[in-house]
Amino acid sequence: MVWPMYGYAFAKLAKARGETKLPWLSHMREDVKVFTKQAMKWLKK
Repeated sequence: MVWPMYGYAFAKLAKARGETKLPWLSHMREDVKVFTKQAMKWLKK
């Protein structure tokens, strides 16, 4: 998998779990963190 796919997968997991705040995000690599935040915004639409 490429990094954007990891970000999307983490965002889908957070959405499935009903999480709105992601405290675990601070423990991730910076590039995955960016992709996860972008995916969370996109999934909110």
